[in-house]
Amino acid sequence: PDGQEVKFWSALFGSRRQIEAKVRWAAPEHAEEDTLANADKIKGRIAIVRRGLPPNAKKGMECTFGDKTRKCVQAGAVGIIIVNTEDAPLAPGGYATQKIPVVCIHLSSGNKLSDDDRVTLQFGLSKGVSKLQGLMKMGVFKYASSKGSSESRTLSAGEVLSRPRTSDIPLETRREEWPEGVHLQHYEPIGQIPRS
Repeated sequence: PDGQEVKFWSALFGSRRQIEAKVRWAAPEHAEEDTLANADKIKGRIAIVRRGLPPNAKKGMECTFGDKTRKCVQAGAVGIIIVNTEDAPLAPGGYATQKIPVVCIHLSSGNKLSDDDRVTLQFGLSKGVSKLQGLMKMGVFKYASSKGSSESRTLSAGEVLSRPRTSDIPLETRREEWPEGVHLQHYEPIGQIPRS
């Protein structure tokens, strides 16, 4: 939809360069095959892929965030939007070396995107997040690994945080209270606030 702002979370890899381009859904949408069937239509566009695997995926099949990114880059994508499996923040992790912007958006936002929609990936700090930054100190935060699972680790100041456990975040800063915001605006991922 024209002019709509949607929050997104940057991957732990890729660039944070602002880009504007038309989007194209990958085929298949989870990018689980060796190559994209519509690679010729991805070139010069922001590719959209779904997180994880389709329900009918072969047992033992894997497709990491890095795998999805590599396939889209090989097809000529100038950016990648990963659609999460739920309406929750996620900063995709992994060890991809590609240098194009890779972001993740909520499921409901991704489902509204159509081929040929023009999208701007604009990176910057969210107003809704700035009030939380003062509350966060070094501690244990949740983050998503490249296989989509969540792991705990100690993060230092300045590292990317994602996927909050809202039960541990004070009521006034819970996800439901964050500002709503197809023009995509970057929101720094938020982590679990350490217990005192």
